[in-house]
Amino acid sequence: MNNPLLSIVIANYNYGRFLEEAIQSVLSQSCNDYELIIVDGGSTDNSVEIIKKYEDKIAWWVSEKDKGQSDAFNKGFAHANGKYLTWLNADDILVDGCLGKVVVELQKYPECEWFTGNFFRFLDNGQILEINWGPHYYPKFLQRRTSPIVVFGPSTFFAKSLWERAGRIDERFHLAMDTELWARFITMGITQRRINVFVWAFLFAELFFHFNRQYYFFNFSITLTSFFKMISSASSSIIASALQTFAM
Repeated sequence: MNNPLLSIVIANYNYGRFLEEAIQSVLSQSCNDYELIIVDGGSTDNSVEIIKKYEDKIAWWVSEKDKGQSDAFNKGFAHANGKYLTWLNADDILVDGCLGKVVVELQKYPECEWFTGNFFRFLDNGQILEINWGPHYYPKFLQRRTSPIVVFGPSTFFAKSLWERAGRIDERFHLAMDTELWARFITMGITQRRINVFVWAFLFAELFFHFNRQYYFFNFSITLTSFFKMISSASSSIIASALQTFAM
């Protein structure tokens, strides 16, 4: 498809054991107004074999060494032809049937540049750990309707033109890079439109509990610092506009 409404970028590195399910979660959607892009970081497992299996359904793919997932997403987005962008990691999946519902909203509000939906986390045995709807998320200071940033990765769809104006994903971040990008959207005065649809299912691997907790909060603290630096220079009218983001 030359001019799809959506471009979906999957980033992968040696996650062949999950990659096929991620690909199938996209290709099985009833909506076909999208293109699929896969950016592999030079995997040494069976990832490339899996990608080639679906090559005729992939708009563009590459397997080469990169600087991490933020670099991979930027690389994929640069090749995207869709009006709106989103991403998946190789161990994520799109919820069955979600794209058709999302497309209805995108077409209903063509002037909007940023849409956000719902997501849930699950374990590799299929057990659902938590279900999240927008602002209803911990810690408590992020649960208020006017709290600035409670948006999560592939549960959001944003215009490619907005990604370009915002300066793309900051490749210094390997986690919480999405939060830092949303902070820039907000300080630009961009208002998100909530879509009450479950979009993203996030595999919360056991390893994540033990390895990533400390690293996540290190990145998150950097992101907060970046955010508060930005809002200190933003006009009061932009901040007021940003706070309306969650007043829906």
